[in-house]
Amino acid sequence: SIEIKNNIITVDDKNSDANGQVAGAYFEGNSNLDLTFENNLFEEAGSDDGDINQAIRQTGSPVSSLNIIGNTIRTEGSIWVSADNGDVTTIIKRNEFTDAIGNTYAAVYIDNEGSGTVDATITRNIFKSGISSGVDFAGNLDVSGSDSVSISNNNFKETSITAVNADAVTGTLDATSNWWGDAAGPD
Repeated sequence: SIEIKNNIITVDDKNSDANGQVAGAYFEGNSNLDLTFENNLFEEAGSDDGDINQAIRQTGSPVSSLNIIGNTIRTEGSIWVSADNGDVTTIIKRNEFTDAIGNTYAAVYIDNEGSGTVDATITRNIFKSGISSGVDFAGNLDVSGSDSVSISNNNFKETSITAVNADAVTGTLDATSNWWGDAAGPD
């Protein structure tokens, strides 16, 4: 088990890969690893050179448990979790996603382009105004079959953002008991 707690993690475009992406924490998995990011501040360094700056990116072979709890995210692209080559279980809880994410990228991006399964709980987060999408999905996510996603008790501060973009999801996604920025619910 690895715990990364109480740090300021600065994401800098100078460290981007060949695809123009850089992450504060990037890992390709060890399927037996339990990994926790807790009470950290992820922020961008200086000016943005146009690269995608992500706070946390997990790709390739997933870890057995990925917990992202109580962090403040001030980077564009934020959290990217992928089940490309195996199963991934993640809890994304009590994080604050700021407007630094901007209007291009999702605060949380769940990708299932491969043969793995996703078990994701996204709860008690704050998504500030100025974010393009709170939670977005890609790939073959099937919540009526092998995948499980719960999005509950989150605060989407403004209804002009796409709080949850489930276009890439098969089945009925559970996104109940959230605050949508308006007592009438989402637009």
